[in-house]
Amino acid sequence: ILTWTGVETFELPTKQEDILSIVIPALMDSCYAGAFIVGITLTNPVFMAICQLLVIPVSFIYDVIFNGLTITFLGVLGTLFILIGFLVMELPIKKYWKQIMNKNDDKNVSEDY
Repeated sequence: ILTWTGVETFELPTKQEDILSIVIPALMDSCYAGAFIVGITLTNPVFMAICQLLVIPVSFIYDVIFNGLTITFLGVLGTLFILIGFLVMELPIKKYWKQIMNKNDDKNVSEDY
C-alpha cells in the first residue's frame, strides 16, 4: 500500500546479512510451531502450555552462564516456583492419593473382621 501511494518504496533485501536476519528467525519459528503442534498431538495442550513456562528458567540459566548475569535471590526464587508449579501440575497426585486412600480403606475393613 505504501509503495502504491508513493509514501515509501519497497525493496527486497540484497545483502546476505539482511536476508539471513529474515530467513533464520522464520525457520526457527517454523520449527518451534511444528514442534509445539507435535507436542500437543502427542501429549495434551495443558502440558504444552505449562512447558512453555519452562522457557523462563532456561533463559535465566543461559544468561547466568553465557552473558554473566548475576544470580539474585528473586531470580532463583522465581525459577524454583516455576519448577515446583510444573511438577505440581504434571505429577499424577490424584492417582496416588486415590491409591493411598484405597489402601487405608482396605486396612480399616480388615481390622473390622
